[in-house]
This record gives sequence, structure tokens and C-alpha cells, in this order.
Amino acid sequence: MSNKYFLVFLAFLFSVSVYSQHGRHRSSLISGRVMSTEKEVMDFATVYLKGTNQGCYTDEKGIYHLK
Repeated sequence: MSNKYFLVFLAFLFSVSVYSQHGRHRSSLISGRVMSTEKEVMDFATVYLKGTNQGCYTDEKGIYHLK
């Protein structure tokens, strides 16, 4: 179970770096894919942007999109 949280955290860090490169435009989109350490798709995982109330779920392929 802790591996899932670790992977969500890694996805979050990746998202923050992508977000910071795009600036603070309202039309910015952050997307990515959450996978386990065993390279398995993490379907329906929760992804949040730290410091905000913005979040979403991954789809059945582990892909998420945050606006």
C-alpha cells in the first residue's frame, strides 16, 4: 500500500516540475501516468497538486490530466 502512495508522490513531483515550466497560465494542463515500481498501471489512483484543492483520478490506464 505504501508503494502506491510513493508512486503518487513521484507523479506529483513530476507534475510540479512540469507546472513550474509552463508558468501560472489558467489554460495550463498537467498530465502524466502513474505506475508501480513493478511497472504496473495504477488505475484510479488519486493525484493532487500540493498546496491547492486541485486533484483528479487516474483512468484505467494510469493516465491523469490536471488543468
